[in-house]
Amino acid sequence: MIVLDLANVGMGQGVSTEPLCRDLRCLDSDLELIAGGGVRAPSDLHSLAAAGATAALVASALHDGRLTAADCLAIR
Repeated sequence: MIVLDLANVGMGQGVSTEPLCRDLRCLDSDLELIAGGGVRAPSDLHSLAAAGATAALVASALHDGRLTAADCLAIR
């Protein structure tokens, strides 16, 4: 399932989907949960992972240099 805050896509103002990710994770521990919208730094990836996201959409953050491939791989 993709959880995406469209208003935050490409804005780099931080993610706002953590509460919904936590709720969904509680409902289904096996759910493949992909979150995005507003990722600005590695700390956002950590927050999403802690909220139960199994992956994150980070295209804008990679494109403009806020994240590197190494940042993304370090979250594993």
